[in-house]
Amino acid sequence: MVGIIDGQSARLNALLLPTGGPLVAGGSCQVTFTFLNDQGTTIASATMPATQNQAVHFDIPPLPAPANPVAATTRTEIRGTVQVAFTVTPGSTASAGPACAIVPTMEIFNPTNGQTELVLENPHALPEVIPLAVMH
Repeated sequence: MVGIIDGQSARLNALLLPTGGPLVAGGSCQVTFTFLNDQGTTIASATMPATQNQAVHFDIPPLPAPANPVAATTRTEIRGTVQVAFTVTPGSTASAGPACAIVPTMEIFNPTNGQTELVLENPHALPEVIPLAVMH
């Protein structure tokens, strides 16, 4: 959980790690981003394709800034989840895909000036990466 105040925005990032070869034809890695509040209610969610060695991201819009800058700010507790899956294209002959391993992060930033104010990482959130066999 992380607190976000008026005028800030949050971004979930996912870097899709290379699998050591091309993805299986007939499928792709899909990343699902979800922001939840402290009650577990989904605030926003999106699913998008990811390409090996590239990153994708999803933002929630900033909370409205108060009309009076000296007024008390509203603090909202949020958390983000990032899930990844190999999706087989309908009609394809692919029956199984490679492991889609990602490195997820979440950042809180000021959308007005683009300044990142906080980055959260969880190195233990990675799915297991399957080692590739060495060809002789």
